[in-house]
Amino acid sequence: MLFASYPTVGLGGWVGSAKDHLQSDPATITVWAIGLREAFLKNAGMLVSSFNSTSSPAANHPRHTFVIPDFHLTGAGARVNGSGLGSLVTASFPKDRQTVVAEGKDHIQADPSTITASIAYINLEFFVAFEISIGCAVL
Repeated sequence: MLFASYPTVGLGGWVGSAKDHLQSDPATITVWAIGLREAFLKNAGMLVSSFNSTSSPAANHPRHTFVIPDFHLTGAGARVNGSGLGSLVTASFPKDRQTVVAEGKDHIQADPSTITASIAYINLEFFVAFEISIGCAVL
């Protein structure tokens, strides 16, 4: 069961972590991340950065929402921080282009935890300075 899926510090990769629950059940997971090279974004005048924020206090169903004003989200993830049997990530999504929501829950047995939401974002100056036009042709 998934308990973490988030960008690494420095945005050099993506982490996905899963665990068994109550009974041993070895398995593997595959994590995919699609992105643009940081050099490309910097050459286009975009500041690329990341940020982590953790909920408080611990809860059986932790939920954390936070806003990064004046930036556009490009990726979001979450990690539950349990201590016993552990909790699971149940949601990680952008509510809008500046707000991230991360949710988790314990499973079968109570295990209060916090949840850490992670985001990758770019600055808005690029979008203000340049008009981006996308065209398509109908055949």
